[in-house]
Amino acid sequence: MATRKEHTAARTSRENHNQKRTLDPAEEKISSETGRAGLHPRASVRIDVFEEKMTIACDFALTRKYERRDGKKPQHWWSPEIPQLRSRCTAARRALKRAVARQNRDSSETETMKHLLENLRSSKRGLKILSDAPKEMYRNSLFSFLR
Repeated sequence: MATRKEHTAARTSRENHNQKRTLDPAEEKISSETGRAGLHPRASVRIDVFEEKMTIACDFALTRKYERRDGKKPQHWWSPEIPQLRSRCTAARRALKRAVARQNRDSSETETMKHLLENLRSSKRGLKILSDAPKEMYRNSLFSFLR
């Protein structure tokens, strides 16, 4: 049979175990600074580790939506083919300008000029068609929604 001293020690141990743990002032300051007041500091560290691991997992599994540096929103009609057509159009325009400068000096190459001009026109036409088709589709869907 347990002695009175042992019984009292066991009761005190149970009472201490059931009491809510209070943080000392330094721990309280750390918890309030991290926005986790009342949490045990080790719990706060575990939460930080969990958040870090979840961020890594999400970065790996999900594609991140990149924001533009100029703050503009991406256009709904933009497609991956448009930059290629724009660069072709720019190259055709520059080639035509160089040919015009050469023709002014040499007074020749008329056939080449016609070819370069037609190339520039077809590049512009392709770019316009590629960018206007999605715009028209979205415009029509908006009008049908409004009706």
